[in-house]
Amino acid sequence: MSESVVHQVLVKRMADWVAEELLGGNSASILLDSPSIKLTGRPPTINGHVPDLFADDKTSRLLVIGEAKSARDLETDRSEKQIIAFLEYCSIHKDALFVLAVPWHRTRLARNLLRIWKGRMGSQSVSTEVLDMLPG
Repeated sequence: MSESVVHQVLVKRMADWVAEELLGGNSASILLDSPSIKLTGRPPTINGHVPDLFADDKTSRLLVIGEAKSARDLETDRSEKQIIAFLEYCSIHKDALFVLAVPWHRTRLARNLLRIWKGRMGSQSVSTEVLDMLPG
């Protein structure tokens, strides 16, 4: 699979997981940054970056920000800046969750990076989830 195809699959799987596991099967409040989505349906810019997934579910009062990273993209400076920006945003919202979707063989690294970045920010209380068992 090419890098962009892997990314698209990760975003789709992440959206499915958020809808099923967090929103009771309701995907109506999920906004995705995807070429197939109209501009009005895309996530807002957060601290200068657009996440791959944004869900602000009024019923459950849950805010979810999601980012998908391919194996090569996970350790770039750009990815670090994006993810830290999203973690900072989550840290100022009650009932917020940051979800990171990575290929299965990068889940341990992703969890460690999140722990390091949250520690650097002093925001260990930010809820995070790394999705595993994904292709790539």
